[in-house]
Amino acid sequence: MREIKFRGLRTDGGGWVYGYYVKTPEGGHKIYQELSDELSWNTYHFVLPESVGQFTGLKDINGTDIYEGDVINFAIKKMLCKPCSDKEIGVDLTYNETKFCSGCGAAVTEQDFITTSKVVFSKGGFAYEWNNCESYFQSWQTFVNEIYLEWVEVIGNIHENPELL
Repeated sequence: MREIKFRGLRTDGGGWVYGYYVKTPEGGHKIYQELSDELSWNTYHFVLPESVGQFTGLKDINGTDIYEGDVINFAIKKMLCKPCSDKEIGVDLTYNETKFCSGCGAAVTEQDFITTSKVVFSKGGFAYEWNNCESYFQSWQTFVNEIYLEWVEVIGNIHENPELL
């Protein structure tokens, strides 16, 4: 079963809180904190609604949970060296290994194809925003199929590090 949890920035300036998200009938936004004891349902914090993000169910290369609103670096599997990109010749890469473009023979590594993007929730699923274009998203299923999950790294989030995008 998939783990469902959320995070949000506390309204009192106390940083991030992680747990279960509730929107109250009065319009308040709370996250009940994840605690290991029976009192966890009594421990909650009001959060800024625009900062609330859901856990995607995936972790990055460092074991960090990936949430909606995170800024990530990743490498796409079928990328091309620049001279061959017009010819659409794919290159399969393996982590920490140098590969050679089948179009021209140039050496390429994962560093040649690192892309920065933000994680979003769109059309009923998680996605990544491509080339900072709000009108173009890749579905999470496409994301998982088209990138090297072992190369994904959370480098910040849109709330505390907007300059990363």
